[in-house]
Amino acid sequence: MIQTPSPAIGSFAERYLLAHFPSGGVIVDLVTGNYFRVNTSAAVICEILRSTDDRARALSHVGQELGIDPEEAGRALSGVIATLSAPSVRGEIQGSYHFFPAGDGYELWHGDHRVLQVDGGSLEIRLASGAETTNVAQLELYVRALAPKLLFQGGVTVLHASACLAAGTLIAFAGLSGAGKTTTAKAFGDAGARGLSKGRPRFRPGLQRRQRNCDQHQAKQHRRSRSPASWRGPPPTWI
Repeated sequence: MIQTPSPAIGSFAERYLLAHFPSGGVIVDLVTGNYFRVNTSAAVICEILRSTDDRARALSHVGQELGIDPEEAGRALSGVIATLSAPSVRGEIQGSYHFFPAGDGYELWHGDHRVLQVDGGSLEIRLASGAETTNVAQLELYVRALAPKLLFQGGVTVLHASACLAAGTLIAFAGLSGAGKTTTAKAFGDAGARGLSKGRPRFRPGLQRRQRNCDQHQAKQHRRSRSPASWRGPPPTWI
């Protein structure tokens, strides 16, 4: 019988988050920050590991769910754990604006310069101490860069994507700037889909609310960013 490594099993549910889909799943390692796209069999194994910290029970469930013998179940379990235990992979942060935790709040940096600071309790935004006075247009860019981060703190996910509604299903087209997100969404619109967003769709799990055009809220976000340097209140919950 192949023995499975023990470190990942006991703390699996606390360390890994799993989103399960019909085609497989995505799993995130909360310790290293790594994330993996897994096939259907591996997603089943991950769900089992999240449900029990008992090695023998996990092995038995893998065999039952996948219809394989104990020897093969052991290999499959070992393979998943070995893959997820990979060392942390860190890349260079992209873009000019960087968002960092700082004390009991957060900071936005533009290159090597700290420009905005956010109170962690009230989520009040103000110019960072010592930051150079900037014009309204630049301030707008800073707040636009900061807004998705604060929305995420409130449980709202913002994608750099275009989105449309087709046959009752929300479809988002993510990609780098210039990749053709808007063009693709427009093509779907020409084919009968309902356009929802040209650039920043927002999602909040479990929120039941009348659908709105996200671009209207993006305009609202821009109006907010033109207000004085201090912006008070919790992150907006509009979708």
